[in-house]
This record gives sequence, structure tokens and C-alpha cells, in this order.
Amino acid sequence: MNSAGLPLWLDLSSEAAVAQAMEAADQVIERIAALSPAAVQAALTTGRLAMLDRTLHWTPHLDELAGVLPLR
Repeated sequence: MNSAGLPLWLDLSSEAAVAQAMEAADQVIERIAALSPAAVQAALTTGRLAMLDRTLHWTPHLDELAGVLPLR
């Protein structure tokens, strides 16, 4: 998914890319919050915690960015 979107993201200004990423993250958080108890239980039972806690996916990306972006 990330590789497929890369050409489009490279054409964006950094501000637009950040805005899109934040909007997508907000939408994902809303969808997770709206999951039924059964869906949450299914994710937990099958060991897919990253489906419920997206920081497990997002944090490595943020760490990568912190390593290459200048400090403000």
C-alpha cells in the first residue's frame, strides 16, 4: 500500500501530505472506535492487536521520519 501510493505522495507538498496522513489517521481511529465488541474480540482472539492499536504500525514510520527530518 505504501509503495503503491508513493508516486502520488511525492507530488504533494509536505503540508498536503501531512494533512492527508492526519485525515486518514483520524478516519482509522474513528472506524476502530466504532467496531462492534465481537469484532474487537475477534481481533484480540486471533492475535491481531495492530488492527486495534494503530500506533503499533504508525510509530515505526514516525521514528523513520524523525531520523531524516530536521528538528524544528
